[in-house]
Amino acid sequence: MRAAREIGKAEAHHWVESLSRQAVADGTPLREVATAALAADERLRGKMSDEELAALFEAGGPARHAQALATVQLAELRLESYELRRDPPWQAWLPDRDEE
Repeated sequence: MRAAREIGKAEAHHWVESLSRQAVADGTPLREVATAALAADERLRGKMSDEELAALFEAGGPARHAQALATVQLAELRLESYELRRDPPWQAWLPDRDEE
């Protein structure tokens, strides 16, 4: 995504794909290949800091993002569950307990 802002989405996709192929072919970690490629590519040189690049390879970042999304969704589901138990929408179609 970060490279796409500078060189466009399609070009960034091809760039990352070629870096991945190179990393596999050479047996070099993708992070090292990407660091070298950023330094060599005049379109991207200086556009991304070392910290930004490191963040792309941090596995915990996406997990924290997913956890934040799930936390909000779970809170909303808890509230909805409480409201459905308190005032079930199907209650209007059930016979009154007094009538049974």
